[in-house]
Amino acid sequence: MNIVHNLLDKYADTPTDKKPAIKSETEDGTARTLTYRELRDQVDRMANSLRSLGLGKGDAIGVFMPMVPEIVVAMLAIIKIGGIFLPLFSGFGAAAIVSRLNDAEAKALFTAGWNVSPRKILPDETNRR
Repeated sequence: MNIVHNLLDKYADTPTDKKPAIKSETEDGTARTLTYRELRDQVDRMANSLRSLGLGKGDAIGVFMPMVPEIVVAMLAIIKIGGIFLPLFSGFGAAAIVSRLNDAEAKALFTAGWNVSPRKILPDETNRR
């Protein structure tokens, strides 16, 4: 059994498809809503992208992202392909993140080019060059 089926796939072409699956709000007050259909479409596209990279069942995939709807898409896509979702966050510190990725033998890593901090968006250091 794949949990993504129970969370998303079984609602395809039902009235639930039009209902909100995720509601989010950024620090500046911008609100976003993804319906079940929109979320499923994004998860399916991401899962297909992961498969096209040769990733699949049993592969650990790290996720180092701010708390935005895309982190849910990444998590569900990883689960959908049978991968192992490896959550990471900046509080671990760089050495601990590297250690976790190595220990899990992670095959891929989701990241963002920015991070959210209370009251501001911080560009990633690598994007400042």
